[in-house]
Amino acid sequence: MSISSPAIHPSSRFRLFWSGLVLLGTLWYAILVPLQFALGLDPHGVMAVIDFSWTIFFLVDMTLNFHWAFYEDGEIISDPKRIRERYFQRGFRYDFPASLPLDWVLLVLFSSSPETIAWVRLVRLLKLVRLVRLQRMVANMSAKGRGLLVTDVLLNASSRVRLALLFLWSVLGLNAISCIWILIQPSAPVDQTLLDVYIRAVYWAVTTLATVGYGDITPSTNAGRVFASVVMLVGVGVYGLAIGNISTLIVNANAHRIRQREKLANLANFMAQYQIPLGLQNDIFSFYSHYLANRASSNNEILNELPPELQERIGSFINIFMIRQVPFFKDADHPCLEDISKCLTSKILVPKDVIIRAGEVGREMYFLSHGVVEVLTPEGKPVVKLRAGSFFGEVAVLKDTPRSATIQAITYCDVFVLSQDDLKRVLASHPDLQRSLDQTLRERFGHA
Repeated sequence: MSISSPAIHPSSRFRLFWSGLVLLGTLWYAILVPLQFALGLDPHGVMAVIDFSWTIFFLVDMTLNFHWAFYEDGEIISDPKRIRERYFQRGFRYDFPASLPLDWVLLVLFSSSPETIAWVRLVRLLKLVRLVRLQRMVANMSAKGRGLLVTDVLLNASSRVRLALLFLWSVLGLNAISCIWILIQPSAPVDQTLLDVYIRAVYWAVTTLATVGYGDITPSTNAGRVFASVVMLVGVGVYGLAIGNISTLIVNANAHRIRQREKLANLANFMAQYQIPLGLQNDIFSFYSHYLANRASSNNEILNELPPELQERIGSFINIFMIRQVPFFKDADHPCLEDISKCLTSKILVPKDVIIRAGEVGREMYFLSHGVVEVLTPEGKPVVKLRAGSFFGEVAVLKDTPRSATIQAITYCDVFVLSQDDLKRVLASHPDLQRSLDQTLRERFGHA
């Protein structure tokens, strides 16, 4: 599916490159702003040029965020209105205060007096608001836009993202603690440079977080003692949490990766043995990735841990919820809906699969549980898109008439199928539903 201007494809190289720059700029401010505030540094020379460049960059980034297309249920959404709504709901409230060049406005409008510089340093703390989105930035970078084949991302991204976030937050937290220590414990030997002051603070932060310190650098004020106590208590928890998380990540990642790699290796060997064309191999790997993401690693694994009776009950509940969306069945009693739910069979569809074709006699109706399908006229023109929770094909099944439209899968889809024969058996057992359907058909179409 192509995207017309001004929307930008979410899997384009430019999007990936730009996302990397956003992450780099966010880390730049996350390190530099606390340092400037604690050490009294002011950007000048090359640093000022770099800082001003990042200011312009993030203003441009705010503009581009109104043009980034995005994925929803595997479909690319390029509608400008929906893009704007999504940005206002997710990132605008963080990007707006963080991107405002208030520091540069103050420097331009007022003289570089000590009071102005103090306000500039304080205002620049707003740029740290963007850190709220750091986790999403790293996740988006690891998924590479989700538009490429997701096999590698599926098998490895989760542990990589969590380890990357753990490392990033550790570095940023260490930097923040060091800067706070400098602020509340400002005394230092006269001959020390600012670099020496910062290194001593980092050394104190590391030793205090990892252990209880070595005693060579100690607080001399009550504020320093309170802060040191808090850091030691936090360090105990963070240290244990970090070690535990890393161990869990390594164990879980390896176990899952080994199982999936064995399956993928066997699949790859099979296709190589029979010299399957590369295009078909890509389709197979893409389908397998969808299967792992939406079936083997989610609902089935969770439900398989339940007793058989609970599995049947929750499966019936999910099916009944879908069946009730059909106007013909919404007033049916619970036993009738249970009988219908037992007749449903699951099916996986790949993109471009034609589910029903205009003119054919309808023998099945469908409930869409995952994915996106498109309704086409007999001439092949798109009419509307249907998403998870939708149903289609019911009129032809109930009236025993030819299909009036063609429906084709746009993304990988999970559907539940109800055959005409099964429906007739249910109606024979529930005459009240049969009479209700006959009445509804007469009201809608003039005859049953």
